[in-house]
Amino acid sequence: MCKLRDTVDDLIWWRTGKGSISFWFDNRTTQGPLYFLMEDFTRYQDVNVNEVFKEGVWDWAILIPHPNDYIKEIIARFPITINQNKEDITVWTVSELGAFTVSFARESVRQMRNISQFDSRLWYKDVPYKMSFTALRAILSILLTDDEISRFGITLSNDCSCCIGESMTPRSESS
Repeated sequence: MCKLRDTVDDLIWWRTGKGSISFWFDNRTTQGPLYFLMEDFTRYQDVNVNEVFKEGVWDWAILIPHPNDYIKEIIARFPITINQNKEDITVWTVSELGAFTVSFARESVRQMRNISQFDSRLWYKDVPYKMSFTALRAILSILLTDDEISRFGITLSNDCSCCIGESMTPRSESS
């Protein structure tokens, strides 16, 4: 699951309430965390949004490093209000309602592959699993037929219930 963290992080963004989320490291825009957009990755102070956004105005001077005009433009596209009575909440962007569900998470991160014609015919919904597995074993040459069993040193009789005697061939419908 840790390998998928970066993928999942891009699908979650924060709706600001108290503003106690990180200015640089939490995703509040559709662009991802703001530190990704900076050219200088050397150091960032861990400052919260409510420390930078005071009384409806951004105080850029307290930020190290100072955000460039491009980042200021992105931030301006997502207006916020600080409300001390509301908690900051995460919004799951894959869901229409913004609520996280395991099924949406699975669908958003799983690797889809094309379904082959072979698979769609072998694993058809109306064919019992027992028949599908038998067909798969036959295709992979691991179905235990008379020839396969004889390789293990087990001899089977050649008697057929359709034959009358050893030298006869199977009965036909017309006889």
